[in-house]
Amino acid sequence: RLIGSLGTVDKHGSVHLVAIWYMLDDSRVLVPTGSRTRKMENVRRTDTATVMVDERSNHAMSGVVIRGQAFALEGDEALRLNNKIYERYLTREAMTDPTVTSIFEADDVTLVIRCDSVVSWDMKSGLPEIFVDSEYMLPLDI
Repeated sequence: RLIGSLGTVDKHGSVHLVAIWYMLDDSRVLVPTGSRTRKMENVRRTDTATVMVDERSNHAMSGVVIRGQAFALEGDEALRLNNKIYERYLTREAMTDPTVTSIFEADDVTLVIRCDSVVSWDMKSGLPEIFVDSEYMLPLDI
């Protein structure tokens, strides 16, 4: 369970980038969201989105970037899929706690991104040992 990053392009041509919970389904990335969000506004206008999921440990990075056609699923199917995604990240107790579930009430659609282009990388085995667990590397932070 990793956190992804979703990129869309706004009406001014700038990238709108947000952290997401997601689920892979066949050759699609599914993201719960609200129909009135900026990301959905951008997707409705451009029909595209990009997702990046990466893992960083000891300066050895790996990940994937997925680009593709994007659209919204609506109705009961969207709510069912959104719940499946929440279940990847939340405990059973959280899924029944009204304080928690109320946070997701605005998520009335599932953003679907087709995997039209997939680029991955894995630097875990490609880095010289001097850069892994080394005093030469500064800690990763903001």
